[in-house]
Amino acid sequence: MRDIPIKNPGDQLFSAEWNDVAEELENIITSTGITLSASDLTQLSKAVTNYVAESSYYVDSGITNAYVVNPLGTLSPITSYKVGTWVRFSTTNPNTGPSTINVASLGVKPILDAYGKALTGGEIPATAEVQIFYDGTNFRLISSSLSSFAVGMTKKFVGCRLANNASDLLKDIDFNSGYFRANNRPLVFKSPTTIVKQLDAVWAPGSGVGGRASAVGISPNTWYHCFYLASNTGTIDAGFDASIIATNLLSDAAGYPYYAYRGSIKTDGSSNIYAFYNLGDLFYWNALVNEINGGLTGAYTNFTIGTPPGVITEAYLNGTVEEVTTGASEVLARSNIVPNFVRSILESDNGPANKYSKNDFVILADTASQIQLRYGAVNPTTFVLRTTGYRQLYDQ
Repeated sequence: MRDIPIKNPGDQLFSAEWNDVAEELENIITSTGITLSASDLTQLSKAVTNYVAESSYYVDSGITNAYVVNPLGTLSPITSYKVGTWVRFSTTNPNTGPSTINVASLGVKPILDAYGKALTGGEIPATAEVQIFYDGTNFRLISSSLSSFAVGMTKKFVGCRLANNASDLLKDIDFNSGYFRANNRPLVFKSPTTIVKQLDAVWAPGSGVGGRASAVGISPNTWYHCFYLASNTGTIDAGFDASIIATNLLSDAAGYPYYAYRGSIKTDGSSNIYAFYNLGDLFYWNALVNEINGGLTGAYTNFTIGTPPGVITEAYLNGTVEEVTTGASEVLARSNIVPNFVRSILESDNGPANKYSKNDFVILADTASQIQLRYGAVNPTTFVLRTTGYRQLYDQ
């Protein structure tokens, strides 16, 4: 369209100038698939609405790792790359490594993940619907059909509750449905149904089958970490490993490169799973687990409690002391994570003999499942400490 000079009253509007305006408006309307009609005076607004809804959508005609996208139908494409430009496109080419895109023949640009790192493969699956935006140098992958819940999800898990399986409380775990963010890639996956995995059988794909990494045996009084798994096509599975980063499990589940650590379970002296209740990031034991009975000294000493090894957790503990003398006794606790923060967790006052004190408290447990304890002026006659549960601190 030509640059029409500003007209003053009495100036002439030439036919060519008016035709440019009319043709420009008609082109906007017809490019969105609307047929011109003299009886419809809302066609321009309809066309603008179509552009707002559809102009950022492109179709891929490129190859794996090298995407070439153009507008859908007859819509006009963007004319240059600008910071903040959004592009949505569909593709049948899954990426297998670092990837690029050429939008409307404007030039090849790298596609990075949301954190600015090169793609490694599997972030864009086959038959994907992809959203990217231009940061001034590269395009950033915001979501794909593999991770369509990524935008706005800040939690590590939504749903995905763990539970003892009702049919086999002692050996099987339910991995319930929900959404989760992978530990090893910035992707979010949907687990559509409950997956049941058996601790007493080695891992196999599917529900109602083994879930334990083949390199890990089943033993009494042992912790097992629970993981959700995802394939490049978004298929979800689950399993158990002694490794906090699922090293052995990922070796067995070769087609599932993405994992998310959900929590940990423990076996008793008969290699049966302790009963527990999971809600969000909290895990409660159905019965108090007796880990510590006596053993206090006048100096801080490490004690191992009932929290998962390999991760820092917020431990929920219950302690009791009994003092058979007429003196006062006190038990002090501190975390190896924050050693300067000391808590007096149990105290019996001066008074008659056979005094009894009980208290619940919360403290950070380190990656060795340990906290530090000591007695105060007097060592209590009896001291018992039990773990009632723990809170997962994700994204460590």
